[in-house]
Amino acid sequence: MNHHILRYLAISIIIASAALASALAQENKNFEKGYVLLKEGKYSESIEYFKKALKEREDPAVYLNLGSAYYALKQYEEASAAYKKALAIKPDYKKAQVGLATSLLAQGKDEEALQTYLECLAQSEEDSQIHLAVASIYHSRNNLTAAKKAAENAILCDPKNLQAQIFLASLLIESREYESALRTIDDALQVSPLNEKLYLLRSACLIQPGRSDDAIDCLELAIRLGAQEYSAFRALSDLYAAEKMYREAAQNLKKALKLRQCSQTEERKLANYYIQAGEWTDALTVIEKLINEDTESAENHLLLGNLLSAQNDTEGASAAYEKASDLNTSSPDAHIAAGNLHLAHKSYDKAGEEFRKALARAPDNTEIMHRLGNALYSAGNYDEALKVFEKIISLDPTDSSARAILDNLSSRAR
Repeated sequence: MNHHILRYLAISIIIASAALASALAQENKNFEKGYVLLKEGKYSESIEYFKKALKEREDPAVYLNLGSAYYALKQYEEASAAYKKALAIKPDYKKAQVGLATSLLAQGKDEEALQTYLECLAQSEEDSQIHLAVASIYHSRNNLTAAKKAAENAILCDPKNLQAQIFLASLLIESREYESALRTIDDALQVSPLNEKLYLLRSACLIQPGRSDDAIDCLELAIRLGAQEYSAFRALSDLYAAEKMYREAAQNLKKALKLRQCSQTEERKLANYYIQAGEWTDALTVIEKLINEDTESAENHLLLGNLLSAQNDTEGASAAYEKASDLNTSSPDAHIAAGNLHLAHKSYDKAGEEFRKALARAPDNTEIMHRLGNALYSAGNYDEALKVFEKIISLDPTDSSARAILDNLSSRAR
């Protein structure tokens, strides 16, 4: 279950318990003392006084407060037992039903919790938070239809229930109902116009249809409003990268990686963004760190080769690619990169040699065949190129680009 919803319900139980305290406290001094301690957050001490109060007289309100104290101590089984005793005395005691359902939920007893919440709603359907709790349980069971309906009911009961609006929007996004999600978010923005969570959700809706500029604006606004979190910076970085704005992509990914322990895969992505942005010094700093941490990583040496290639250091790049190939003898990637390097410098024979080595590791890879065919074509080896493109067509008859080149080569070969 959504932990924010569970936490809200837990707080509401304690508030509900306290609301009953005043009248009862005048009759029972032990209860009065227990209530004061509960309010002060001294839960263990409050329990002792509630137990003394119950020896004087069993009262459902005392059991309610006792359950709340146990719940606050995360003693959920004891809390459930106290709420059940309150209900044994007063079966229609809604606050005790809510407390019982929430404590059952904390124990992972979703079915019992759901049935208890539904019993509450049978007494009165006008409780927004209970509808929201039901929505969260249905969501945990992957029943999105029921979850959305319950969240909608929560909003009907309280149109200003921001938590319910946020939850419904997230459910609609999960269902890929982006326009409905946007309408829900816009309604929620009327309640809380500067809520960063709403702008994060709005950006998620806009990413999907490809409205990148609007999505970027929403994410940047969410971050300015306080969403200084990994997922926000990472999503913004990905959006900038999709737009080929690699400098901005690198800046935001760097911020994201400062917020949690990152993997070498993420750092390699950062280095690649720096390379794409032409930020050679920053790229080298990241790559040197990666190699120092793992000298035997073929991917790190491949990345170094890519940096040196971008700087037109053919000799250095070739050495880095060779090192990467030696470290991972099953991957064709280093030979592909080396072939691309030589192809860019019009060293077609060397490029062809590297692509053949790559094919030796991935014999049915038509992308590598295309590169080899292009190198042979550029070198004027039309007969050899013809054989390569014929092989591509045999593996993928739908490859229209290969077929067009093959038609051209057939006439040249003749």
